[in-house]
Amino acid sequence: MKVIRALYYQYYWWQMRKEKDDFFVPLLAVLCLLIPIFGIFGFIAIFADVTGVIDLQKYDMKMVIFSIFILGLALLWWLFLRKKQYKTIAQEHDIYDKSKYQTLAVLYPVLSAILFFSGLYMGFVHNS
Repeated sequence: MKVIRALYYQYYWWQMRKEKDDFFVPLLAVLCLLIPIFGIFGFIAIFADVTGVIDLQKYDMKMVIFSIFILGLALLWWLFLRKKQYKTIAQEHDIYDKSKYQTLAVLYPVLSAILFFSGLYMGFVHNS
């Protein structure tokens, strides 16, 4: 939980420096946390299909992706936006303003993209 809060803190202040608008910044920080989850989910789904654990052709992937987005958004709203909890997280500079969390904030989307494209490559090799 501390890592998720630290990632939110890093993305919040990155957006705050870029946007200079306090209205959309918390939502954009939540989306910065949510979008890389799809890369990780894509890798897991393709890996499960390649290994034969799950047959993806049985499921409507549009509905699965949509439900993951809605559930993830609801969970992140509950954690950060409900009762303006993001304001308390944003003021905890001594806890979350560390270089290891800054590095993690950069590595999280990069690792997500690497996992997703390696999953696509595994699926390509499996199908050919």
